[in-house]
Amino acid sequence: MVEKRRRSSWYRPSDLYPLRKGAVAQGGSHIRENKNITDLPVPVLGQVCSSLHTGDLLQVCLASRMLYLPAAVQLYKKIIVTESHELRKLAMSQSSSAWVNYGTLVHTSKLVLLLRTVCESTKLADLVRSVIFVDETKTETEAGQRRWVQTLQAMLARVRLNELWCLLDGSRMALALHAPSLSRLALSVETFEPSAGREPSFFDFPRLAHLKIYYQRESARSAAGTVELARLLSADSTRTLTTVEFEEMHQSSLESLNRANAMNREHSHTVWPQFFEVLRHSGTKLALSRLGLDGFIGDRGAHLAQLLSTTVDLAQLVSLQLNVKETSHLHQSHDDYSCTLLENLTALTPRLRKLATHPTFDCLFCQHSSLLHTLSRNVPHQLSTLFAVVESPTSAYTQAVYDCIGSTQNRLVNLKLLDRSSQAADASVMLQHLMSDDYSWYIRALYYESVLRQSVYKNYFLYDIECISSVIGSQAYNHDVFSVRTNSVMLNDTMVQFVRKNHLRLARFLVAYFAVEPHCVSPRPVLQLPQLQYLSILGLSIFFTQTNGRRAQFMLNYGDQYIDLHGLA
Repeated sequence: MVEKRRRSSWYRPSDLYPLRKGAVAQGGSHIRENKNITDLPVPVLGQVCSSLHTGDLLQVCLASRMLYLPAAVQLYKKIIVTESHELRKLAMSQSSSAWVNYGTLVHTSKLVLLLRTVCESTKLADLVRSVIFVDETKTETEAGQRRWVQTLQAMLARVRLNELWCLLDGSRMALALHAPSLSRLALSVETFEPSAGREPSFFDFPRLAHLKIYYQRESARSAAGTVELARLLSADSTRTLTTVEFEEMHQSSLESLNRANAMNREHSHTVWPQFFEVLRHSGTKLALSRLGLDGFIGDRGAHLAQLLSTTVDLAQLVSLQLNVKETSHLHQSHDDYSCTLLENLTALTPRLRKLATHPTFDCLFCQHSSLLHTLSRNVPHQLSTLFAVVESPTSAYTQAVYDCIGSTQNRLVNLKLLDRSSQAADASVMLQHLMSDDYSWYIRALYYESVLRQSVYKNYFLYDIECISSVIGSQAYNHDVFSVRTNSVMLNDTMVQFVRKNHLRLARFLVAYFAVEPHCVSPRPVLQLPQLQYLSILGLSIFFTQTNGRRAQFMLNYGDQYIDLHGLA
Protein backbone atom coordinates (compact mmCIF):
# COMPACT_ATOMS: atom_id res chain seq x y z
CA MET A 1 0.00 0.00 0.00
CA VAL A 2 1.42 3.38 -1.03
CA GLU A 3 0.91 6.07 1.54
CA LYS A 4 -0.42 9.44 0.49
CA ARG A 5 2.34 11.95 -0.17
CA ARG A 6 2.76 14.56 2.53
CA ARG A 7 2.28 18.08 1.29
CA SER A 8 4.92 20.56 2.29
CA SER A 9 3.96 24.17 2.99
CA TRP A 10 5.72 25.12 -0.25
CA TYR A 11 3.15 23.15 -2.24
CA ARG A 12 -0.03 24.37 -0.51
CA PRO A 13 -1.82 26.76 -2.91
CA SER A 14 -4.79 28.92 -2.09
CA ASP A 15 -6.33 28.36 -5.51
CA LEU A 16 -5.56 25.06 -7.26
CA TYR A 17 -4.72 24.87 -10.93
CA PRO A 18 -6.83 21.92 -12.24
CA LEU A 19 -5.52 19.07 -14.34
CA ARG A 20 -7.84 16.79 -16.30
CA LYS A 21 -7.70 13.03 -16.02
CA GLY A 22 -9.96 10.59 -17.88
CA ALA A 23 -11.61 7.80 -15.89
CA VAL A 24 -13.56 4.85 -17.36
CA ALA A 25 -17.12 4.26 -16.08
CA GLN A 26 -18.86 0.88 -15.93
CA GLY A 27 -20.56 1.45 -19.26
CA GLY A 28 -17.27 2.12 -20.97
CA SER A 29 -17.73 5.89 -21.23
CA HIS A 30 -15.00 8.24 -20.05
CA ILE A 31 -15.60 10.49 -17.07
CA ARG A 32 -13.52 13.68 -16.80
CA GLU A 33 -12.04 14.02 -13.35
CA ASN A 34 -10.35 17.15 -12.05
CA LYS A 35 -6.85 16.65 -10.69
CA ASN A 36 -4.66 19.20 -8.94
CA ILE A 37 -1.06 20.08 -9.69
CA THR A 38 -0.18 19.09 -6.14
CA ASP A 39 -1.27 15.52 -6.88
CA LEU A 40 1.82 15.04 -9.00
CA PRO A 41 4.71 13.25 -7.27
CA VAL A 42 7.38 15.68 -6.13
CA PRO A 43 10.10 14.34 -8.52
CA VAL A 44 7.72 14.60 -11.49
CA LEU A 45 6.59 18.07 -10.48
CA GLY A 46 10.20 19.16 -10.13
CA GLN A 47 11.16 17.84 -13.57
CA VAL A 48 8.16 19.46 -15.25
CA CYS A 49 8.80 22.85 -13.66
CA SER A 50 12.55 22.69 -14.27
CA SER A 51 11.99 22.21 -18.00
CA LEU A 52 10.12 25.52 -18.24
CA HIS A 53 11.76 28.81 -19.11
CA THR A 54 11.73 31.45 -16.40
CA GLY A 55 8.80 33.36 -17.88
CA ASP A 56 6.68 30.24 -18.32
CA LEU A 57 7.54 29.05 -14.84
CA LEU A 58 6.41 32.32 -13.29
CA GLN A 59 3.17 32.15 -15.29
CA VAL A 60 2.49 28.68 -13.84
CA CYS A 61 3.22 29.99 -10.35
CA LEU A 62 0.82 32.90 -10.81
CA ALA A 63 -1.92 30.79 -12.38
CA SER A 64 -1.78 28.18 -9.63
CA ARG A 65 -1.05 30.63 -6.81
CA MET A 66 1.94 28.44 -5.99
CA LEU A 67 4.89 30.78 -5.68
CA TYR A 68 7.07 28.21 -3.96
CA LEU A 69 7.44 25.45 -6.50
CA PRO A 70 10.86 23.75 -6.28
CA ALA A 71 12.06 25.26 -9.54
CA ALA A 72 10.84 28.73 -8.57
CA VAL A 73 12.58 28.51 -5.22
CA GLN A 74 15.95 28.46 -7.01
CA LEU A 75 15.18 31.83 -8.61
CA TYR A 76 15.27 33.47 -5.18
CA LYS A 77 17.93 31.27 -3.65
CA LYS A 78 20.82 32.84 -5.57
CA ILE A 79 20.78 36.45 -6.82
CA ILE A 80 23.63 37.60 -9.09
CA VAL A 81 24.03 41.35 -9.67
CA THR A 82 25.91 42.86 -12.62
CA GLU A 83 25.94 45.99 -14.76
CA SER A 84 27.59 44.31 -17.73
CA HIS A 85 25.29 43.45 -20.62
CA GLU A 86 27.99 41.19 -22.08
CA LEU A 87 28.21 39.14 -18.90
CA ARG A 88 24.44 38.91 -18.74
CA LYS A 89 24.34 37.66 -22.33
CA LEU A 90 27.12 35.17 -21.56
CA ALA A 91 25.32 33.81 -18.51
CA MET A 92 22.03 33.47 -20.33
CA SER A 93 23.64 31.59 -23.22
CA GLN A 94 25.37 29.18 -20.84
CA SER A 95 22.29 28.47 -18.73
CA SER A 96 19.60 28.47 -21.41
CA SER A 97 20.03 24.75 -22.14
CA ALA A 98 20.11 23.72 -18.49
CA TRP A 99 17.37 21.57 -16.99
CA VAL A 100 17.33 23.39 -13.67
CA ASN A 101 17.31 27.00 -12.51
CA TYR A 102 20.46 28.33 -10.88
CA GLY A 103 19.37 31.75 -9.71
CA THR A 104 18.38 35.22 -10.86
CA LEU A 105 20.62 37.64 -12.76
CA VAL A 106 19.59 41.28 -12.28
CA HIS A 107 20.94 44.73 -13.09
CA THR A 108 22.20 46.86 -10.22
CA SER A 109 19.48 49.45 -10.79
CA LYS A 110 16.79 46.84 -10.04
CA LEU A 111 18.45 45.29 -7.02
CA VAL A 112 16.90 47.60 -4.42
CA LEU A 113 13.41 46.90 -5.75
CA LEU A 114 14.07 43.17 -5.72
CA LEU A 115 15.41 43.21 -2.17
CA ARG A 116 12.46 45.26 -0.96
CA THR A 117 10.05 42.79 -2.55
CA VAL A 118 11.86 39.93 -0.89
CA CYS A 119 11.92 41.61 2.51
CA GLU A 120 8.17 42.32 2.36
CA SER A 121 7.42 38.60 2.16
CA THR A 122 8.44 36.34 5.01
CA LYS A 123 8.40 33.26 2.81
CA LEU A 124 10.50 34.88 0.07
CA ALA A 125 12.94 36.17 2.67
CA ASP A 126 13.41 32.62 3.91
CA LEU A 127 14.36 31.49 0.40
CA VAL A 128 17.23 33.92 -0.28
CA ARG A 129 20.58 32.37 0.56
CA SER A 130 23.13 34.07 -1.70
CA VAL A 131 23.65 37.60 -3.08
CA ILE A 132 26.64 37.98 -5.42
CA PHE A 133 28.06 41.11 -7.04
CA VAL A 134 29.96 40.30 -10.20
CA ASP A 135 31.52 43.73 -10.66
CA GLU A 136 31.93 46.93 -8.71
CA THR A 137 28.90 49.21 -8.60
CA LYS A 138 30.55 52.51 -9.53
CA THR A 139 27.85 53.97 -11.77
CA GLU A 140 25.48 54.69 -8.89
CA THR A 141 25.40 58.13 -7.27
CA GLU A 142 26.32 58.54 -3.62
CA ALA A 143 22.63 58.88 -2.75
CA GLY A 144 21.92 55.67 -4.65
CA GLN A 145 24.75 53.93 -2.87
CA ARG A 146 23.39 55.07 0.48
CA ARG A 147 19.92 53.72 -0.34
CA TRP A 148 21.53 50.45 -1.39
CA VAL A 149 23.46 50.17 1.88
CA GLN A 150 20.32 50.86 3.91
CA THR A 151 18.41 48.20 1.98
CA LEU A 152 21.28 45.75 2.45
CA GLN A 153 21.36 46.37 6.18
CA ALA A 154 17.60 45.84 6.44
CA MET A 155 17.84 42.67 4.37
CA LEU A 156 20.61 41.20 6.51
CA ALA A 157 18.50 41.78 9.60
CA ARG A 158 15.58 39.82 8.11
CA VAL A 159 16.87 37.38 5.56
CA ARG A 160 18.66 34.19 6.59
CA LEU A 161 21.48 34.93 4.17
CA ASN A 162 24.29 32.40 3.99
CA GLU A 163 26.47 34.04 1.33
CA LEU A 164 27.25 37.67 0.43
CA TRP A 165 29.70 38.81 -2.24
CA CYS A 166 29.85 42.59 -1.92
CA LEU A 167 32.16 44.76 -4.04
CA LEU A 168 30.23 47.92 -3.20
CA ASP A 169 32.16 51.17 -3.68
CA GLY A 170 30.86 52.90 -0.56
CA SER A 171 34.05 54.07 1.13
CA ARG A 172 32.54 57.33 2.40
CA MET A 173 29.77 55.52 4.26
CA ALA A 174 29.77 53.65 7.52
CA LEU A 175 28.80 50.02 7.17
CA ALA A 176 27.05 48.54 10.20
CA LEU A 177 26.29 44.99 9.22
CA HIS A 178 24.83 42.36 11.53
CA ALA A 179 24.05 39.02 9.92
CA PRO A 180 23.54 36.19 12.41
CA SER A 181 23.22 33.49 9.71
CA LEU A 182 25.95 34.64 7.29
CA SER A 183 28.61 31.97 6.75
CA ARG A 184 30.32 33.08 3.49
CA LEU A 185 31.45 36.66 2.94
CA ALA A 186 33.49 38.20 0.13
CA LEU A 187 34.14 41.93 -0.15
CA SER A 188 36.60 44.50 -1.41
CA VAL A 189 38.81 46.36 1.02
CA GLU A 190 38.59 49.32 -1.36
CA THR A 191 35.26 49.88 0.40
CA PHE A 192 36.76 50.67 3.78
CA GLU A 193 38.63 53.64 5.18
CA PRO A 194 39.76 54.33 8.75
CA SER A 195 36.70 55.29 10.78
CA ALA A 196 38.34 58.20 12.64
CA GLY A 197 36.27 61.36 12.38
CA ARG A 198 33.11 59.66 11.17
CA GLU A 199 30.50 57.24 12.36
CA PRO A 200 32.27 53.98 13.25
CA SER A 201 31.54 50.83 11.30
CA PHE A 202 31.16 47.36 12.72
CA PHE A 203 30.68 43.84 11.49
CA ASP A 204 29.03 41.12 13.51
CA PHE A 205 28.92 37.69 11.86
CA PRO A 206 28.82 35.08 14.63
CA ARG A 207 28.62 32.17 12.14
CA LEU A 208 31.14 33.43 9.59
CA ALA A 209 33.17 30.48 8.27
CA HIS A 210 34.50 31.66 4.87
CA LEU A 211 36.06 35.08 4.24
CA LYS A 212 37.38 36.23 0.85
CA ILE A 213 39.08 39.63 0.56
CA TYR A 214 39.58 41.44 -2.74
CA TYR A 215 42.20 44.18 -2.98
CA GLN A 216 43.95 46.32 -5.58
CA ARG A 217 47.69 46.44 -6.02
CA GLU A 218 49.48 49.71 -5.20
CA SER A 219 46.32 51.11 -3.63
CA ALA A 220 46.55 53.08 -0.40
CA ARG A 221 42.82 52.51 0.12
CA SER A 222 43.30 48.75 -0.09
CA ALA A 223 46.13 48.87 2.43
CA ALA A 224 44.14 51.02 4.85
CA GLY A 225 40.99 49.03 4.21
CA THR A 226 42.73 45.77 5.05
CA VAL A 227 43.73 47.11 8.45
CA GLU A 228 40.24 48.52 9.01
CA LEU A 229 38.59 45.24 8.09
CA ALA A 230 40.77 43.29 10.51
CA ARG A 231 39.70 45.70 13.25
CA LEU A 232 36.04 45.58 12.25
CA LEU A 233 35.71 41.84 12.55
CA SER A 234 34.62 41.13 16.08
CA ALA A 235 36.01 38.30 18.15
CA ASP A 236 32.85 36.32 17.46
CA SER A 237 33.38 36.69 13.70
CA THR A 238 36.92 35.33 13.76
CA ARG A 239 36.27 32.50 16.21
CA THR A 240 34.32 30.45 13.65
CA LEU A 241 36.50 31.20 10.60
CA THR A 242 37.73 28.14 8.72
CA THR A 243 38.67 29.71 5.36
CA VAL A 244 40.50 32.94 4.54
CA GLU A 245 41.44 33.90 0.99
CA PHE A 246 42.98 37.02 -0.58
CA GLU A 247 42.65 37.82 -4.29
CA GLU A 248 43.82 40.79 -6.32
CA MET A 249 41.15 42.65 -8.29
CA HIS A 250 42.26 43.13 -11.89
CA GLN A 251 41.53 46.49 -13.46
CA SER A 252 41.13 47.16 -17.16
CA SER A 253 42.49 50.69 -17.39
CA LEU A 254 45.69 51.41 -19.30
CA GLU A 255 47.33 52.82 -16.19
CA SER A 256 46.74 49.65 -14.21
CA LEU A 257 48.02 47.51 -17.08
CA ASN A 258 51.21 49.56 -17.22
CA ARG A 259 51.66 49.09 -13.49
CA ALA A 260 51.04 45.37 -13.79
CA ASN A 261 53.64 45.02 -16.53
CA ALA A 262 56.25 47.20 -14.84
CA MET A 263 59.51 45.44 -14.05
CA ASN A 264 59.97 47.25 -10.75
CA ARG A 265 57.73 45.25 -8.37
CA GLU A 266 59.39 46.19 -5.06
CA HIS A 267 56.69 48.79 -4.32
CA SER A 268 53.66 46.67 -5.19
CA HIS A 269 53.55 44.26 -2.27
CA THR A 270 50.35 42.48 -1.41
CA VAL A 271 48.15 43.64 1.47
CA TRP A 272 47.42 40.41 3.33
CA PRO A 273 50.48 40.68 5.67
CA GLN A 274 48.90 43.80 7.18
CA PHE A 275 45.73 41.84 7.93
CA PHE A 276 47.67 39.23 9.88
CA GLU A 277 49.80 41.90 11.59
CA VAL A 278 46.62 43.37 13.10
CA LEU A 279 45.62 39.90 14.29
CA ARG A 280 49.07 39.38 15.80
CA HIS A 281 48.90 42.64 17.76
CA SER A 282 45.44 41.73 19.04
CA GLY A 283 46.58 38.26 20.10
CA THR A 284 44.13 36.50 17.77
CA LYS A 285 44.98 33.07 16.40
CA LEU A 286 42.74 31.60 13.71
CA ALA A 287 41.87 27.91 13.59
CA LEU A 288 41.74 27.67 9.80
CA SER A 289 41.38 24.58 7.67
CA ARG A 290 41.78 26.46 4.34
CA LEU A 291 44.04 29.38 3.48
CA GLY A 292 44.55 31.15 0.14
CA LEU A 293 47.18 33.85 -0.44
CA ASP A 294 48.32 35.70 -3.53
CA GLY A 295 50.32 38.73 -4.66
CA PHE A 296 53.94 39.86 -4.66
CA ILE A 297 55.77 39.34 -1.35
CA GLY A 298 59.37 40.19 -2.31
CA ASP A 299 62.04 38.41 -0.26
CA ARG A 300 59.94 38.21 2.91
CA GLY A 301 59.05 34.52 2.62
CA ALA A 302 60.69 33.47 5.90
CA HIS A 303 59.30 36.47 7.82
CA LEU A 304 55.75 35.94 6.51
CA ALA A 305 55.88 32.24 7.34
CA GLN A 306 56.73 33.17 10.93
CA LEU A 307 53.93 35.76 10.99
CA LEU A 308 51.41 33.19 9.77
CA SER A 309 52.58 30.63 12.31
CA THR A 310 51.75 33.08 15.13
CA THR A 311 48.29 34.05 13.78
CA VAL A 312 47.12 30.76 12.23
CA ASP A 313 47.17 27.27 13.72
CA LEU A 314 49.02 25.71 10.79
CA ALA A 315 48.83 22.26 12.37
CA GLN A 316 45.07 22.27 11.57
CA LEU A 317 45.50 23.42 7.95
CA VAL A 318 44.06 21.02 5.37
CA SER A 319 44.07 23.15 2.20
CA LEU A 320 46.70 25.70 1.14
CA GLN A 321 46.74 27.83 -2.01
CA LEU A 322 49.81 29.99 -2.69
CA ASN A 323 49.50 32.17 -5.77
CA VAL A 324 52.35 34.35 -4.55
CA LYS A 325 55.44 35.59 -6.35
CA GLU A 326 58.60 36.16 -4.37
CA THR A 327 62.16 37.27 -5.09
CA SER A 328 64.11 34.75 -3.07
CA HIS A 329 67.51 36.36 -3.84
CA LEU A 330 67.10 39.40 -6.06
CA HIS A 331 70.28 40.37 -8.00
CA GLN A 332 72.21 37.56 -6.34
CA SER A 333 73.45 34.17 -7.47
CA HIS A 334 71.41 31.07 -6.70
CA ASP A 335 71.70 29.72 -3.16
CA ASP A 336 70.87 26.04 -2.72
CA TYR A 337 70.01 26.64 0.95
CA SER A 338 67.48 29.44 0.40
CA CYS A 339 63.90 28.61 1.44
CA THR A 340 60.70 29.95 -0.07
CA LEU A 341 57.37 30.66 1.60
CA LEU A 342 56.10 27.33 0.28
CA GLU A 343 58.84 25.36 2.04
CA ASN A 344 58.58 27.28 5.30
CA LEU A 345 54.80 26.90 5.52
CA THR A 346 54.46 23.27 4.48
CA ALA A 347 57.08 22.27 7.05
CA LEU A 348 54.45 23.22 9.69
CA THR A 349 51.40 21.53 8.13
CA PRO A 350 51.23 17.86 9.19
CA ARG A 351 47.54 17.57 8.15
CA LEU A 352 47.81 19.22 4.74
CA ARG A 353 45.88 17.32 2.04
CA LYS A 354 45.34 19.88 -0.73
CA LEU A 355 48.04 22.14 -2.17
CA ALA A 356 48.10 24.65 -5.02
CA THR A 357 51.31 26.54 -5.76
CA HIS A 358 52.60 29.01 -8.32
CA PRO A 359 56.26 29.75 -9.06
CA THR A 360 58.64 32.26 -7.54
CA PHE A 361 59.24 35.50 -9.41
CA ASP A 362 62.89 35.49 -10.36
CA CYS A 363 64.69 32.15 -9.92
CA LEU A 364 63.56 29.00 -11.73
CA PHE A 365 66.03 26.88 -9.77
CA CYS A 366 64.55 28.02 -6.44
CA GLN A 367 61.08 27.29 -7.74
CA HIS A 368 62.09 23.82 -8.87
CA SER A 369 63.94 22.85 -5.68
CA SER A 370 61.18 24.33 -3.50
CA LEU A 371 58.51 22.14 -5.11
CA LEU A 372 60.67 18.99 -4.96
CA HIS A 373 61.64 19.55 -1.31
CA THR A 374 58.04 20.25 -0.35
CA LEU A 375 56.72 17.08 -1.97
CA SER A 376 59.52 14.78 -0.83
CA ARG A 377 60.37 16.13 2.63
CA ASN A 378 57.53 18.23 4.06
CA VAL A 379 54.40 16.40 2.84
CA PRO A 380 55.47 12.97 1.54
CA HIS A 381 52.59 10.58 0.70
CA GLN A 382 50.24 13.10 2.27
CA LEU A 383 48.44 15.01 -0.50
CA SER A 384 45.20 14.01 -2.19
CA THR A 385 45.03 17.09 -4.44
CA LEU A 386 47.94 18.91 -6.09
CA PHE A 387 47.67 21.78 -8.56
CA ALA A 388 51.12 23.06 -9.53
CA VAL A 389 52.48 25.59 -12.00
CA VAL A 390 56.10 25.07 -13.01
CA GLU A 391 58.60 26.91 -15.18
CA SER A 392 61.38 24.46 -15.91
CA PRO A 393 64.64 25.51 -17.61
CA THR A 394 64.76 22.22 -19.54
CA SER A 395 62.58 19.17 -20.05
CA ALA A 396 64.79 17.28 -17.59
CA TYR A 397 63.53 19.49 -14.75
CA THR A 398 59.92 18.87 -15.75
CA GLN A 399 60.60 15.14 -15.86
CA ALA A 400 62.08 15.37 -12.37
CA VAL A 401 58.81 16.91 -11.14
CA TYR A 402 56.83 14.04 -12.69
CA ASP A 403 59.17 11.47 -11.16
CA CYS A 404 58.97 13.13 -7.74
CA ILE A 405 55.16 13.18 -7.81
CA GLY A 406 55.02 9.55 -8.89
CA SER A 407 57.39 8.38 -6.16
CA THR A 408 56.39 10.54 -3.18
CA GLN A 409 52.63 11.15 -3.55
CA ASN A 410 50.91 7.81 -3.96
CA ARG A 411 47.67 9.11 -2.38
CA LEU A 412 47.00 11.68 -5.10
CA VAL A 413 43.45 11.68 -6.46
CA ASN A 414 43.38 15.00 -8.33
CA LEU A 415 46.37 16.40 -10.21
CA LYS A 416 46.63 19.51 -12.37
CA LEU A 417 49.99 20.49 -13.88
CA LEU A 418 50.84 23.51 -16.00
CA ASP A 419 54.35 23.87 -17.43
CA ARG A 420 54.59 27.47 -18.56
CA SER A 421 57.96 26.88 -20.19
CA SER A 422 56.44 24.57 -22.80
CA GLN A 423 52.79 25.64 -22.68
CA ALA A 424 52.77 27.36 -26.07
CA ALA A 425 54.81 24.62 -27.74
CA ASP A 426 52.58 21.89 -26.28
CA ALA A 427 49.43 23.56 -27.57
CA SER A 428 51.05 24.03 -30.98
CA VAL A 429 52.07 20.35 -31.18
CA MET A 430 48.57 19.26 -30.22
CA LEU A 431 46.89 21.49 -32.79
CA GLN A 432 49.28 20.40 -35.53
CA HIS A 433 48.62 16.77 -34.72
CA LEU A 434 44.87 17.30 -34.85
CA MET A 435 45.23 19.20 -38.15
CA SER A 436 42.11 21.19 -37.39
CA ASP A 437 40.89 23.79 -39.85
CA ASP A 438 40.01 26.11 -37.01
CA TYR A 439 42.98 26.34 -34.66
CA SER A 440 41.35 29.15 -32.71
CA TRP A 441 38.77 26.79 -31.17
CA TYR A 442 41.11 25.51 -28.49
CA ILE A 443 42.63 28.86 -27.58
CA ARG A 444 39.24 30.56 -27.63
CA ALA A 445 37.79 27.84 -25.41
CA LEU A 446 40.48 28.31 -22.77
CA TYR A 447 39.94 32.07 -22.79
CA TYR A 448 36.17 31.64 -22.67
CA GLU A 449 36.55 29.39 -19.65
CA SER A 450 38.69 31.91 -17.77
CA VAL A 451 36.18 34.69 -18.48
CA LEU A 452 33.37 32.59 -17.04
CA ARG A 453 35.34 31.81 -13.91
CA GLN A 454 36.29 35.41 -13.25
CA SER A 455 32.92 36.98 -14.05
CA VAL A 456 29.47 35.50 -13.68
CA TYR A 457 30.44 32.32 -11.85
CA LYS A 458 33.11 33.79 -9.60
CA ASN A 459 31.56 32.87 -6.25
CA TYR A 460 34.00 30.20 -5.20
CA PHE A 461 36.58 29.80 -2.48
CA LEU A 462 39.95 28.29 -3.30
CA TYR A 463 38.51 27.25 -6.63
CA ASP A 464 41.41 25.28 -8.04
CA ILE A 465 41.73 23.10 -4.95
CA GLU A 466 38.19 22.50 -3.77
CA CYS A 467 36.03 22.06 -6.86
CA ILE A 468 37.48 18.89 -8.37
CA SER A 469 37.44 16.96 -5.11
CA SER A 470 33.72 17.51 -4.62
CA VAL A 471 33.00 16.38 -8.17
CA ILE A 472 35.13 13.25 -8.05
CA GLY A 473 33.71 12.35 -4.65
CA SER A 474 30.18 12.15 -6.00
CA GLN A 475 28.45 8.80 -6.18
CA ALA A 476 28.21 8.75 -9.96
CA TYR A 477 29.54 10.79 -12.84
CA ASN A 478 26.72 12.90 -14.23
CA HIS A 479 26.86 15.61 -16.85
CA ASP A 480 24.83 17.91 -14.59
CA VAL A 481 27.54 17.60 -11.92
CA PHE A 482 30.14 18.82 -14.39
CA SER A 483 27.93 21.62 -15.67
CA VAL A 484 29.32 25.12 -15.87
CA ARG A 485 26.61 26.33 -13.51
CA THR A 486 27.83 24.17 -10.62
CA ASN A 487 31.11 26.09 -10.18
CA SER A 488 32.87 22.74 -10.45
CA VAL A 489 34.41 21.91 -13.82
CA MET A 490 33.96 24.81 -16.20
CA LEU A 491 32.77 23.91 -19.67
CA ASN A 492 31.80 25.97 -22.68
CA ASP A 493 30.32 25.48 -26.11
CA THR A 494 33.61 26.14 -27.90
CA MET A 495 35.46 23.37 -26.09
CA VAL A 496 32.55 21.00 -26.57
CA GLN A 497 32.67 21.58 -30.33
CA PHE A 498 36.45 21.18 -30.35
CA VAL A 499 36.39 17.83 -28.55
CA ARG A 500 33.44 16.45 -30.50
CA LYS A 501 35.15 17.27 -33.77
CA ASN A 502 38.59 15.95 -32.82
CA HIS A 503 38.09 13.37 -30.10
CA LEU A 504 39.44 10.41 -32.13
CA ARG A 505 42.62 12.22 -33.14
CA LEU A 506 42.79 13.70 -29.66
CA ALA A 507 42.86 10.21 -28.13
CA ARG A 508 45.67 9.14 -30.46
CA PHE A 509 47.58 12.32 -29.70
CA LEU A 510 47.40 11.86 -25.94
CA VAL A 511 48.62 8.28 -26.23
CA ALA A 512 51.53 9.23 -28.46
CA TYR A 513 52.46 12.47 -26.74
CA PHE A 514 52.50 11.15 -23.21
CA ALA A 515 53.93 7.68 -23.75
CA VAL A 516 55.78 7.34 -27.06
CA GLU A 517 57.53 10.39 -28.45
CA PRO A 518 61.05 10.45 -27.00
CA HIS A 519 61.57 14.20 -27.28
CA CYS A 520 58.53 14.93 -25.10
CA VAL A 521 58.37 14.76 -21.34
CA SER A 522 56.32 11.73 -20.35
CA PRO A 523 54.06 11.80 -17.26
CA ARG A 524 54.00 8.01 -17.16
CA PRO A 525 55.06 7.99 -13.44
CA VAL A 526 52.03 10.17 -12.74
CA LEU A 527 49.66 7.96 -14.74
CA GLN A 528 50.68 4.98 -12.60
CA LEU A 529 49.48 6.58 -9.35
CA PRO A 530 47.05 4.01 -7.90
CA GLN A 531 44.33 6.43 -6.72
CA LEU A 532 44.49 9.06 -9.46
CA GLN A 533 41.02 9.96 -10.77
CA TYR A 534 41.52 13.39 -12.35
CA LEU A 535 44.39 14.74 -14.44
CA SER A 536 44.53 18.09 -16.23
CA ILE A 537 47.29 18.68 -18.77
CA LEU A 538 47.34 21.00 -21.78
CA GLY A 539 44.00 22.43 -20.67
CA LEU A 540 42.23 19.07 -21.12
CA SER A 541 40.62 17.37 -18.14
CA ILE A 542 40.99 13.58 -18.09
CA PHE A 543 38.85 11.48 -15.75
CA PHE A 544 39.72 7.90 -14.83
CA THR A 545 37.15 5.31 -13.81
CA GLN A 546 37.89 2.31 -11.61
CA THR A 547 36.57 -1.26 -11.92
CA ASN A 548 37.43 -3.76 -9.18
CA GLY A 549 40.37 -1.64 -8.14
CA ARG A 550 41.78 -1.37 -11.68
CA ARG A 551 41.50 1.40 -14.22
CA ALA A 552 38.76 0.67 -16.74
CA GLN A 553 38.54 3.82 -18.85
CA PHE A 554 40.09 7.18 -19.48
CA MET A 555 37.48 9.71 -20.46
CA LEU A 556 37.13 13.34 -21.38
CA ASN A 557 33.91 14.87 -20.09
CA TYR A 558 32.51 17.72 -22.13
CA GLY A 559 28.91 18.79 -22.41
CA ASP A 560 26.46 15.91 -22.18
CA GLN A 561 28.72 12.99 -23.05
CA TYR A 562 31.91 11.20 -22.08
CA ILE A 563 34.52 10.55 -24.73
CA ASP A 564 36.39 7.31 -24.17
CA LEU A 565 40.12 7.62 -24.82
CA HIS A 566 40.94 4.06 -25.85
CA GLY A 567 44.51 2.97 -25.34
CA LEU A 568 45.62 5.66 -22.90
CA ALA A 569 47.37 3.73 -20.14
